[in-house]
Amino acid sequence: MVRAILNGEKTRPRRPASAMLAKSQPGDRLWVREGLIQTENSIQLRYRADSGIVSPERIPASFTDSRRSIPSIHMPRWASRLLLTVENIERERIQDADHQESMMEGVAEWAKTQPAVTELVRRGDSKSLFAVLWDSLYGQTADGWAGNPLVVVVQFSVERRSIEASIDS
Repeated sequence: MVRAILNGEKTRPRRPASAMLAKSQPGDRLWVREGLIQTENSIQLRYRADSGIVSPERIPASFTDSRRSIPSIHMPRWASRLLLTVENIERERIQDADHQESMMEGVAEWAKTQPAVTELVRRGDSKSLFAVLWDSLYGQTADGWAGNPLVVVVQFSVERRSIEASIDS
């Protein structure tokens, strides 16, 4: 979903009301964790979402990681490039999301990687696309689409800078 944030398509994500994001307040700053890829011989470190290069001056001399691919959960804080500032928090039921709200979840970008949803894309059925996306994340839990759980809707602004730069300023 990083691509959707970069493209300006994901601006109002929903998460189960029990998620950590539900504790956010307007003004909170969050950094986006992204998958990283090291090029051969560890010459460069790139972001998986768009192959953007991590600025070499930001990579500490002490950084050693022999993995070719670094999952987002293990992304070092210094490598962050997207800073989200929470502007508003709302609570609603997941099925309350309409066409426009579903689009703000980044479903168009996500659908590009999902051959199984071609018919929904052809019909322009963004709410059904969002339901499929939601269930791919939460479908096997009480937070699945069919249960219509309470969710938090977080509206945020995006800055293209490191959380580390934010702390320094």
